[in-house]
Amino acid sequence: MAAKMVAKRFRGIQVVEPMSKADLANMRLCIWLKLDQHGLLRRKLFRTGQSKIIEDCSSRGARGSNLFWGAMRVPEGWQGENWLGRIWEEMRVELQVAAR
Repeated sequence: MAAKMVAKRFRGIQVVEPMSKADLANMRLCIWLKLDQHGLLRRKLFRTGQSKIIEDCSSRGARGSNLFWGAMRVPEGWQGENWLGRIWEEMRVELQVAAR
């Protein structure tokens, strides 16, 4: 809580435009840190091979940033940019390259 209160003083300089390059960079960093801290998650991601990873936001609907970070199932397949799934796939490639 103390860290949160300190951070609030700098709120004005911490603003990242949603769905921007900076937002994507922050998400990449967060996922990489998560993988760095959790070996089991790293192994599970590695075992997905070449499978497509989709952040399924179908139950949340097409509002806000849902279709930026995820995708919704539609009759034709999937609708949305699915950036979260794409970033997980990027991280998987990095793990696969490092394992060679």
